[in-house]
Formats: sequence, structure tokens, C-alpha cells
Amino acid sequence: MLALFLLPDGIHAYTGATLILACHFLRPGQNGTNTSTIQMRPVMGQPTKTRFDTLALHAGQKPDPVHGARAVPIYQTASYVFKDSDQAASLFNMERPGHAYSRLSNPTTAVFEERIAALEGGVGGIATASGQAALHLAITTLMDGGSHIVASSAIYGGSHNILQYTLPRFGIETTFVSPRDIDGIRNAIQPNTRLIFGEVVGNPGNDVMNLPVVAQIAHEHGIPLMIDSTFTTPHLIQPFDHGVDIVMHSATKFLCGHGTVIGGVLVDRGQFSWENSGKFENLSSPYKGFHNMSFDEESSQAAFLLRARREGLRDFGACMSPTTAFYVIQGMETLSLRMDRHVQNTRKVVEFLLKSDAIEGINFPELPDHPDYHLAQQLLPKGAGAVFSFTLKGGREAGRLFTESLEIFSHLANVGDAKSLVIHPASTTHYRMSKDDLVAAGINEGTIRMSVGIEDIDDLLEDLSKGIRQSRKATKYEGTSMKITLGGIDYYAYTASHEPDPSLETIVFVHGTAMDHTVWALQSRYFAYHGYNILGVNLPGHNLSNGDLLPTIEDLGEWLEQIMSISVGKAFHLVGHSMGALICLQAAARYKNIEKPLNSLTLVGFSYPMAVAPQLLDAAKNNPNEAYSMMTQWSHASKTGGEPNPGFWSPGMQMSMMKNSPEGAVFTDLNACNDYQAGEAALEKVTCPTLFISGRLDKMAPAKLAVVHAGKSDLAKITMIPNCGHALMSEQPDSVLNELKQFIATHGSQQ
Repeated sequence: MLALFLLPDGIHAYTGATLILACHFLRPGQNGTNTSTIQMRPVMGQPTKTRFDTLALHAGQKPDPVHGARAVPIYQTASYVFKDSDQAASLFNMERPGHAYSRLSNPTTAVFEERIAALEGGVGGIATASGQAALHLAITTLMDGGSHIVASSAIYGGSHNILQYTLPRFGIETTFVSPRDIDGIRNAIQPNTRLIFGEVVGNPGNDVMNLPVVAQIAHEHGIPLMIDSTFTTPHLIQPFDHGVDIVMHSATKFLCGHGTVIGGVLVDRGQFSWENSGKFENLSSPYKGFHNMSFDEESSQAAFLLRARREGLRDFGACMSPTTAFYVIQGMETLSLRMDRHVQNTRKVVEFLLKSDAIEGINFPELPDHPDYHLAQQLLPKGAGAVFSFTLKGGREAGRLFTESLEIFSHLANVGDAKSLVIHPASTTHYRMSKDDLVAAGINEGTIRMSVGIEDIDDLLEDLSKGIRQSRKATKYEGTSMKITLGGIDYYAYTASHEPDPSLETIVFVHGTAMDHTVWALQSRYFAYHGYNILGVNLPGHNLSNGDLLPTIEDLGEWLEQIMSISVGKAFHLVGHSMGALICLQAAARYKNIEKPLNSLTLVGFSYPMAVAPQLLDAAKNNPNEAYSMMTQWSHASKTGGEPNPGFWSPGMQMSMMKNSPEGAVFTDLNACNDYQAGEAALEKVTCPTLFISGRLDKMAPAKLAVVHAGKSDLAKITMIPNCGHALMSEQPDSVLNELKQFIATHGSQQ
């Protein structure tokens, strides 16, 4: 079509493709003509496509035309008022769009369905009461009894159950094949196969399915490929771009993102030809249940969705509530922001775990040693999600201790929350299974499944550090330490990288209030490399030792005596500091094993009675941080440092150690010291040589009390170390070591 527009200076001819400007100029005194033509772009611009993040906020909804509400309204109603009988009939007969009953459709739910379809690039969606309901709806829409499914073996346990155990009762069988076994998938297809089903990233094995290849196999056999994309969401991958025909989600997970509701959804690509396949009479033949409608004839793009809604939702009734839809919509509005943060945090958590010697292995598709690493790079360039698994050393007990010690990570059976989640299958969902059965299911006793949230990454890593420390309690270490099991409870003892030798004497070092074995680290290493076995014990409930905190010195003394009775060594030397000194005294008074005699007892920072200042005891009970500060200040003779150990700030080391002590330890320990009344009697029962080592400037355990008690026994000796407070091992480590060397050598049985 040619349109002419006459203007004062010439003629514009618009041809529809190019704008041609023909100008005829008449200059004064000129009889001829001067015509020039200028080509210009048409006025109409190029069409634009609304982008993902905008669709996540706007798709499927316009502002409420009645009240102007910008947020999606919740239409919490079971049914809808008809204008008249004609409208009612036309709605039920699908002659006009609209809502008749909320089991079939609802305005709020419809927004969610349209929005997820827009994000996935499909023709429509159908919301269900749960992810399981979505899977059931898809299967019952596509097939009858006598049908067959080929499914990935690496799928969610709930999906596996319905395919393996429930559907066979209704004549639908499933063959499970590893998603990595492409030939196995092809060979598993039978004449009655009606669906291939899998997950983008398998749960719990993190297997990545080769979607383009499997889709091609499915289409060669005239059947659709349905994929569960719950873990990845359309932000990380749009499966339709890779040949998938139907996508399902558990909307409970990342789509909602807040662990508030249960829901599911199916999305149809709209490009599978049900009629040409010749295998889906349900969709291409007249359906008596709905006026002999042939769904494929009614809509060649949405036949699956039509039957799923008009039959599946109508008859099975597993619809989504409008309130649930509202919560999922709210989550989807921030889907991109959350998924990017999920992926970012997950990568940092994996990097952190890779550095830990407590981890046996990590199953995450973004790691180069994962079998599907290259495939994940191809299909999931934005990230492989936020759910992965790893295995702890120490087995079932390590997994239990790890999960129970976490504070920020929530221990529960879900994934895809904005909050970080964790579960230990061997002690929860799979706790009845034997070790061999767990391995057969792709799970080890120490396997942890983790869903990383969007919290501050530093807080997550600190929480994981604590969990890993606790998990070590279940591990028998070789080299640096050992595990001692007493009464079914595992306790931890530092060995300074030396395996105990029955032919050597054993020195047992015992720490004080809210401390651990590391206060004796220097002295332990010296004796370990000079011919002694070392047991730097951690008291029950302290550091890596299991068990409850013991409330009395008597209980702790009995515990220590039992540890000695089952430990290796031809004789023992007991060395304790502060509360540890009281414990060693109590154990020495009880010890009667003449086959492995107690050759000496050293009490460092000792006083009896060991009365605790009331303000310190009160702080320990009500404000532990204040108690840590008070003890740190009172323990050190110097307030400005200058300790012999280069580069270490002793007050800071002590504060850090106490802050890492278990909850309630500082009060329990101090109260035990304060209540101990058996010291005099215990000193009288000790029959081995005893050394008292005190700091002259000790404010917490005044040296004068040690002097008094040392003077009561011919077997006792006291040494006063100048310029030293209660923290003797850090302020004067060499002086303490020299006294111990001389005393233990003098009273030892090995030369």
C-alpha cells in the first residue's frame, strides 16, 4: 500500500518498509528541478520482550480494577456469584473464561499459574496442593492402567515411593535407571511407556540429567519428558529450552522460599503433539466425562492442561488454596535475588568444607571431581542450586553431633528455604536402615544434606565450624589424639601425635575451669617427644568430649580414675591446673591400681578451699561473658602481655577458649570448685610424691594456702614461680616445664 503525504517542501511516500522522502526544490531564477531522495527508518519500533525479573513481579496480574490494590488480592472464596443462568452454563461448558468453583480455578491461584508459566516459557500452568499432587496429576492425566514409566533412579524419595509402591496397585509400572545411563534409559522404553521422568539435579545424589539427549530419546519414541525443576527454578534453568515437555515444581521450596506453605505446580511447554504420537487417547479422543470433548482438538497447545484441570482437579480435588498461592507469589517476586544469594552462599560453604579434614567427601555438581561437572557447566551456568550433600568422618554419631550442635542451620526435613536447613538422614529419615542399606540408597552414615540459605555467610561459616568441632567427638583420630570410650560415651584426649606405648609411663594433664587440653600443649609436646605417653584429657562435656558436665569434683575425680584404669602405660603421673588440680587430687586419693602405679602428683595453681568470689559465681551463672573477662584479668600478673610464646596474646587466648566452652560450663565448673569440701581428707590419702607449683602473684588461688598444705606431708614439695599469676602455663611455660621435668624424672620408673 502506498500512502502519499503532501507537505510544503515535497512529498513523503511511506511504503511500509522504508520511508522515502522525495524533495522538489525550486530555487529563485532556476527553471529546472532538483530532486533528492532520503531513506529513513519506519516509525514503528522493534518489539521488545518483557524480561525475567519484571515477569516475576508482574506476570499474570493487573492492579485491582475495583479498589486499586497493587498487591495480588487473596480471593478466599469457594465459589462465585453468576450474573445469570446463561453465564453459569457457559462457564461450566468452557464457552467463556472465568471462575465457577475454586477447586477448578481461583483468581489468586490463576496469577501464580500464569506467572510460573511466563517464567518457564510455557503456555500455562496448573497449581496443586503439593509437589506430590502435581506428580500424581500429571501421571493420571497422561496414562491408564497398563502403562509404563521410565524414571531416573536419582529422584526425591517421595516421588520414588509413589512410582515404586503406590502406582503399581493401579496397574502403572516404573523402571528406574541412572540418569547418567543414557543407553539404559533408551533400552528401558517399552511399547506401553508413556513418560520419561527425572530431575534437573537429583535429590539427594545431585546427579544432573542430560536434558537435551534424554528429550531426544523421548521424542524418538513419541513420549514426553517431564522434569522436576524444584531445586533449580526457572532462574537457573528453563528446561523447555532443552527439549523438556512438562515441568513440575514443589512450590513449597524455592518458589515460595520461606517454608510457609505446601504447594505444587505443573507447566506445559505446549509443543508436544499428542495426536501425532498415537499413544495418548486420553488427550486426542472424545472424553465422555466432558461432553465428548477432544482436548487436543480443543487446544493443540494446552490439551494436557485442559484435561488435568477439567478431570484431574475436578475429580481428585488436590487444588491449591488461594492463600497458599498468595504466599508463593510473594516468594516469586524476589526469586532472582534469592537464588543468586543462595548460589553465592552455597559456593562459599562448599569452599569452606573443602578445607576441613573432618569431611570425607562433598557431592556438588560445581566441583571438578563431580561426574556431572561438565554437564552442569553447560546446563546450569548460573549455578547448580543450593542443595548438596557431604559426608563427615565418624559416621552416624558424627552426623548426629554435627546437626544437634548447629544454631543457625535448622535441623528439619525440607529444602529451599531462605533460612539454612540441614538434615542427617542416618539418624532421622533413614535411621532404621543398616550401614549396607544406606550405601545401597546412596547415603553413608555420615552423610549430611544441606540447603544453604541467604543469611550472612560469616554467620553460616561460624555455625558450621562449631558443628564440625562437635562432630570430631565421634572420630577416633590417628596421630594427634585419641578417643577413649567409657560407659558407652566417647571422650577426647590429646596425645601430641604419639600413639600410646604400653612400655612407657603416661602423664595425664587435666585442665581447669571452662578450658581444654590446649592449656598444656607446650608441656605435652615436650614430654611426648622425650619418652612419655601423653593424655591431655578434655573433661566430660568440654571441647571434643561427649557426656554431660559433671557437677562435683568428686564425680570428676571418679571419672578421671576410671579413664586411667583403661588407659595405656606402665605407670602414671597426674598433673592438674586450678580445678584440674582438685580433680587430680581426688583421683589420686582414690587410685589403687598397683599394676600401673601412680608415681607422682603435681598440683599447679592449687588452693584449698578453692572459694570462688561471689561476684564471679554470680556472673558465671547470669552473664558468662562478664565471668570470662573477670577470670582473664585475675589470672594474669601482667596486664600488658609480654608472654614468652611469640606472637600470642595470652589474655585473648584464654577469653577465646572460654567463649568456646559449652553452655553452662563456667558456672558448673566454678560451682564444683566452690562446693568441694573433701580436700583435706584427699590429701591425707595420697601416698605418692606431690609437687605444688604456685605463682607468687596468683590472685585466684593464693600461694599461701598451697604452702600450708605442702607443709603437712613429708612427700610434698612446693615451688613458687616469681612474676606469675594463675595462668602459669602461658606466663611462665619454661619454669613450669623445668619443675615438671625434674620432679617426674626423680619419681618416675623409667630412666
